[in-house]
Amino acid sequence: MTKRMTFPVDNAALQIAPDLFAASRRKSSAIQPYLPGLDKPLPPFAEWLLYGLYSLIDPDNPAAVIQTTPTELLRIMEFSQEAAAEPGHYPTYSSDQYELINEGLDLLFTTEIQEITKGPWKRYRPKGQKRRSKKDNKDSKPDTFIFFFRGHVLSSYEFVYPDNVTPAKNSPEEEVENISRSGSGSIMKRKIGPRPIWIRLTLDERLIRGLTGHPDNIGTTLIPFDVYKIRKAYPKNRPLHRLLFYILRTTEQSLSNQDLDKLVKTLALDTRRSSKTRSDIEKAFDILKKTGVVESYKIEDESTSARVKLSFTKSKDWYMKDWSKNMIELPAGEESRDAPEGES
Repeated sequence: MTKRMTFPVDNAALQIAPDLFAASRRKSSAIQPYLPGLDKPLPPFAEWLLYGLYSLIDPDNPAAVIQTTPTELLRIMEFSQEAAAEPGHYPTYSSDQYELINEGLDLLFTTEIQEITKGPWKRYRPKGQKRRSKKDNKDSKPDTFIFFFRGHVLSSYEFVYPDNVTPAKNSPEEEVENISRSGSGSIMKRKIGPRPIWIRLTLDERLIRGLTGHPDNIGTTLIPFDVYKIRKAYPKNRPLHRLLFYILRTTEQSLSNQDLDKLVKTLALDTRRSSKTRSDIEKAFDILKKTGVVESYKIEDESTSARVKLSFTKSKDWYMKDWSKNMIELPAGEESRDAPEGES
């Protein structure tokens, strides 16, 4: 039996994440989430939750509905279980942890992103296909495109009940309630009767184009499930998280002489306090070296200018060029990580 060790995340999602999740709120910001009562961008946890949803996408049918449970999402995200209150009972997750999942899904579904514009990016071209020329075909599309996003990260969110229970969307008004805290959007749930056994979700199609092969895509990045162990150990270290996904996105194992100031802007970190931000990045690299993500790194002042240069080498275990690293054999009797638990 095998289980996946990595999962693909659309590069468009990784590209807009620094602006979308816990970015500084300024008038010049390209993104303006709109929701009554929301005075800041989406919280960092919503980003980790989004990547957890990517891990549940069917690689053979990326556009299919994601069917999961809060329990499965907590397990994927490496949350710790509480000891059983009584002998004979299994460990479980806390109500606060379940509430965190529910609130995060609520925000991803109901928060309206008013505008994100990125690019121009090169249009995807299958291997062996020649570059299109306007001279050859006046109707052909250009070889670059602008990524424009306006809408919601999740395009659907629905509770699923046992077969003998009427779905919430088909139930009388007095038997259901809108559980969305945002006051915007509709997440209907039955007031009485059996609990939901599943939740069904779909990501906006623009955030899965790298998985579906749509021409307007910039590919995907393989993310190891072990990123959630790093999140668990350092849950509030934003520079670390930003740097981690930046390193995973790089296609080379080593990068040299990168401009540190440009990197800070790319990661949407604080550009006003350069000394502190540099210190934060150095500390983040120390952690990534300790956890085995990078083999080595170097940050030094350039002798001929006032610029600070960065070089690093990813460890072989975190250099996701070889797809064979995606699967490992499970010991006999161990359950696959991909199998849903069916609980809510």
